[in-house]
Amino acid sequence: MIDDPAQWPEPLMREHPRVALIETDSGEVISTWDRLVCGQDPSYLPALQEAWAGKSIVIVDMDTNELLRVVDQVKK
Repeated sequence: MIDDPAQWPEPLMREHPRVALIETDSGEVISTWDRLVCGQDPSYLPALQEAWAGKSIVIVDMDTNELLRVVDQVKK
């Protein structure tokens, strides 16, 4: 385990240490991860954005709400 963020291998990890996976249509939080404490953040509540792709799973920064990646289109 690397405790020092300066040693994390990916710049994206350093720029966005707290992330969440969110299902865009329902707003359901699928998972969160806080690299600063090496654990989940069950208190996180997403701020859904109209600009997020519908029927998708997105990765967002929990602190800035910045969209980092659209992971998948949900097939319903």
